[in-house]
Amino acid sequence: MQKKVKKLLLMLTVMSAAGIAQPAAAQWYGGVSVGATDTKINNNDLAVPGSTANSFTRNDSDTGYKLQAGYRINPNFAVEGGYVDLGKYDLTNNVTAPFVGSVKGTGKADGWNLVGVGILPIGKDFSVFGKLGTIYSTTTVDLTTSGAVTLAGASANRKKSEWNVTYGLGLQYDLTKTISLRGEWERFDGLGNNGTNSTGERDFNMYSVGLIFKF
Repeated sequence: MQKKVKKLLLMLTVMSAAGIAQPAAAQWYGGVSVGATDTKINNNDLAVPGSTANSFTRNDSDTGYKLQAGYRINPNFAVEGGYVDLGKYDLTNNVTAPFVGSVKGTGKADGWNLVGVGILPIGKDFSVFGKLGTIYSTTTVDLTTSGAVTLAGASANRKKSEWNVTYGLGLQYDLTKTISLRGEWERFDGLGNNGTNSTGERDFNMYSVGLIFKF
């Protein structure tokens, strides 16, 4: 992950430096995007002490969305931020021996992000971009049990808010002078926490398509 961040940071630096010699193109914009989100859930997140036979069911993908506002400082660099909803996910541990029962965890992640965007025009209407920044994320997990499985004093409702790293790549096409179509991949690293009464720590990907409106 550190190597990816270093490469993106270098790309943003080069693009913004190149933009110094370009004509000014300062402009405000806003946008909305919708897409698929996914994460990787570890079975150990819902381990049941004493169980010897288990089966797991999971749903680690969902639909997410984001609302963003930004300021394009010059043709090669912009700053943007807003709200990101990464959707819900769940994991169920079904215990069949030496006792019978289950525990289910349903999680959700969202947050407010702020990123720098390095932009490289590749034609009259197309441009590619890379972004790097931070997100103040909130991860929540709610646990429910059935049968002989109990939480044994552990919290059923868990929450973790923190700062995390986010980065991504994308392609933008200018439909008109004021409206653009954007497709992008974004990564959100290390959301949540491990340990006692934890939400579990995991990375999220978001693959989205959206519209940008320039003012």
